[in-house]
Amino acid sequence: MPLGDVYFSDDFQPDFGIPYIPNPPNEELMAWPQQKLADYLLFREQRNEQALQNPVGAGWILPSWQTVMKNWKKYQNIVILGGNRSSKSNFAARLSVWAAGTIPGCEVRAYHVNEDRSIEDQQRMIWDALPFGIRSLPTKKGINHSVQYSQKNGFTDNICILPPINGFRRGGSIKFSNYRSYQADAQVAEGFKAHLIWCDEECPQKMFETLQYRTADYHGRIILAFTTLRG
Repeated sequence: MPLGDVYFSDDFQPDFGIPYIPNPPNEELMAWPQQKLADYLLFREQRNEQALQNPVGAGWILPSWQTVMKNWKKYQNIVILGGNRSSKSNFAARLSVWAAGTIPGCEVRAYHVNEDRSIEDQQRMIWDALPFGIRSLPTKKGINHSVQYSQKNGFTDNICILPPINGFRRGGSIKFSNYRSYQADAQVAEGFKAHLIWCDEECPQKMFETLQYRTADYHGRIILAFTTLRG
């Protein structure tokens, strides 16, 4: 990548995954000819296996996820609300992996309430969202990539750097931090530039306001995903 080249978030359009189609009712399935049912079950099994191998490219996506992707170029801040286990964070993780793997030299920042939640939730979801080919790299660390992960400690040094896109020299990175670090030292939210910032759970308002300035250089986006607890 030549020095000085800048790639903006809104020059790229997220459009990944396969729209989810529920199985027909059991009564309908049982009425199908045996061969048709066998072919259908094999198809679903293959689709699920492909989704495990490449969650972003071949995983199921929900209608609400498509709504966010359609509005990617229109809004700087995107707030995703919903109950617990409603897929908010799973989508944000896949969107983060998509950005890091699609936008040359992409800078993603991911924040959670504290370090433990970052490791247990955000970093695990990012790891699970990576294609199998990335997770199984024979060399987990090189000059321009670092995909070192453990269930206990998350990503080494709280950063995941994907291998560079063909023709470019810098890999997209996802760097992890947390709100407790910000409360101890507000400067952790100063100075950097980001294509995408993912804040999981309720972000401190002052920090959210500060993060608006971190997206200007790259026309970046902020994803705020949380379950409303206090109105």
